[in-house]
Amino acid sequence: MSRVVLSPNAFRDIDTEGEERFIATLCAAVNGIVEPAVGASAIDILVREQSLEAYTKYKESEERDDGVRDVTNWQRYLWRLLAEAAMALTPGYLGQDVLIHLVQELMLLPKHSLLWINYYGEEHQLELWTVNYENCFGDLPSLMFSLTNSDDSLATRYVRFSSVHARLVGACIANVLDLCPFGSFGYAITRDKAGPGDDDRVLAASQWTFNAGMVLWEICEKRVWNYYSYGPHIWKSWAAVFTRAAAADNRYGNEAREAARQALHHMKDVEKQGIISNVSIVDVFGMRVIADSDEEVDEEEENKE
Repeated sequence: MSRVVLSPNAFRDIDTEGEERFIATLCAAVNGIVEPAVGASAIDILVREQSLEAYTKYKESEERDDGVRDVTNWQRYLWRLLAEAAMALTPGYLGQDVLIHLVQELMLLPKHSLLWINYYGEEHQLELWTVNYENCFGDLPSLMFSLTNSDDSLATRYVRFSSVHARLVGACIANVLDLCPFGSFGYAITRDKAGPGDDDRVLAASQWTFNAGMVLWEICEKRVWNYYSYGPHIWKSWAAVFTRAAAADNRYGNEAREAARQALHHMKDVEKQGIISNVSIVDVFGMRVIADSDEEVDEEEENKE
């Protein structure tokens, strides 16, 4: 019998029957009641039904029904639920993997475009569940950024969201690397004394090594620019951070020290394996290798002359 680990109580603002069905399906998948593929299919059918209803009502009355979401709102709603579910699930729990698997199954469904009407009355089409570099990953990174930086439960949110963010990157779903501690804190933290929040950074960074270690290794080895400059120095600096945290007596808590030890072990395994994936994250996310960017700048300057 499946054990309930995610309930509708973990989500806020369940206002409509459609939202209730959506959340019930998400919980059923995480709790092992249905397979992610089955849950994805049910969500897809629900969203298509609701989007058609929203479009039809607007065409008939030229007024919006706030109780019915259109296709653009449903996709953003999924991202928000993904974040809220992450807050209810500990990073190491399988449920977070199921969440990512569910998103992958949605992206694998047959492609179909749905009509929607903006606030100016203009008609548009959106290809559902298409998340890629060209469409800014379906606004997922920007929404995750705003949710991560909200005020409530910031420390817990930072660590648990890091686990989901890393899984999204590790599965090549969306580029949320701007939320990765490796880029934003990886270099500076080695120069500072440990202080409040350092445990959270170590715990968050360890989740990235566990769930996206191979990706981080690749972008560091290839010297990629993605909001920050990634290179071997970033990888080495975080190895130094983990080494220091693992050996510390009082400067880090027990959980952070153990996470640092495991992260170091995982980093060494990644280094031994090297880049083994046939899919380059640099290509999938449309990132630029720093050396290539420099060459392009030189060519532009030559053309001006």
